[in-house]
Amino acid sequence: MPKKTRKNHHKTAGAAADVRANSADVEKAFVAAGSKNTYGGQLVRFMMYIFDHHKEHLVDEHRIKMEDADANDKEHEKTSKARTKLRRYILDAIIAIQAKRDGQPHNCFIKIEDEEDALSYSTVVEYFNTKFNVHVVDRSAAEAYLKAVHGS
Repeated sequence: MPKKTRKNHHKTAGAAADVRANSADVEKAFVAAGSKNTYGGQLVRFMMYIFDHHKEHLVDEHRIKMEDADANDKEHEKTSKARTKLRRYILDAIIAIQAKRDGQPHNCFIKIEDEEDALSYSTVVEYFNTKFNVHVVDRSAAEAYLKAVHGS
């Protein structure tokens, strides 16, 4: 009886190695759907922070549309703070991002690279610092803790 072979067993790997493959095919080869949802949610939260605290980092066209979506949310969601229209706009903009190619600019809604008011490292650090619960303690208590943990 002849040995059965799997057809297209290298299809996923081939997409990553094939320089002619489009970015969506390469992404599908490496990023699971659950991961994409997780990353999308994290990016939406980050962009909500940028929208609320650093609008100067947003491309004007998108900032205006985001402000319209936010105003619509405030008008229709008086009892909810979900901001569903703004979140939907951001998620759609994230999905629509295409990489910069030779001869054509990126279509990212965040100002990046050498653009005026481009997203900065300090803004990213500021955002991530909001993700920690900071507690102030007396110096002596901190020193005693470190001595107990690390000795000497």
